[in-house]
Amino acid sequence: MFGGVKAKCKICGRMEDSTTFVLDQVYKVMVCRDCVKERKEKENAAKEKEEALKTEPQKPAGWDSDDEYIAKKYIMKKADEPEIQRINSTRIKYTCKKCKYTFVYDEERETPKICPYCGKAVSFGFY
Repeated sequence: MFGGVKAKCKICGRMEDSTTFVLDQVYKVMVCRDCVKERKEKENAAKEKEEALKTEPQKPAGWDSDDEYIAKKYIMKKADEPEIQRINSTRIKYTCKKCKYTFVYDEERETPKICPYCGKAVSFGFY
């Protein structure tokens, strides 16, 4: 019977049956299945090595679940606060909490009273 067409792999140089070749996304050429398998094994080994190097930062002595809860709440509170940068004595660069739109707020005239983009009231954490 007919055994098929033999082709040479562009990566490893082995002669394989052309039906065993696949188009690889990384190499961007038709390669034999062995080359694809070897590449995936190398990638997995590299990922495992990288994950092994990643470690959580050391917590101070006495760190417990209450401290974890407080840290998470603090991060959430910081995310809710608007970003404020003073431009001059009466103007503030304000970032809306809801839509993250940035605009200039005039303290002297207290305008605009709402976000021009989403309509949420302008509020400062210290009022």
